[in-house]
Amino acid sequence: MCATSMPPTRTTRFKLMRCITNALPENVTAEALVQAGARSVEAYQRATGLADQLRRYDALVVSTGEVQGVLPKQYQRTLRILVPSPGQLAKLDGAEVQHRSNPVVGRLGALFYTAAKLGVDFELKSMRQAITLRNQLEHPQVPALLR
Repeated sequence: MCATSMPPTRTTRFKLMRCITNALPENVTAEALVQAGARSVEAYQRATGLADQLRRYDALVVSTGEVQGVLPKQYQRTLRILVPSPGQLAKLDGAEVQHRSNPVVGRLGALFYTAAKLGVDFELKSMRQAITLRNQLEHPQVPALLR
């Protein structure tokens, strides 16, 4: 399974989530977890705990939005704590819809589950940095002065 000797930093928690998520069955449902056995159920339990920690980091970033004068409609849910490539961005943006009817993935957080499966990097950012990142990913050829 996954190495557990990593120090408990934000980044290593996300890497551990990626490792654990990859140990889950391809189609993550309650039935598939039970059928896959105790190791899968244990991996799922560890992943839900790590997902809860990631939600707390995400909430911290959201709380900085008001201080920075960022309007809630500008909140970049996908990019607050993730650093995807341009090709990964669309998959992350669609993660909630793709996994909407799966409560097992919902407990992990469809966004975090998809990010872990895709190997997306993790980084805490301010709300303004998240907005800038989206602009860079969606318009990579546009000079910064024109954004």
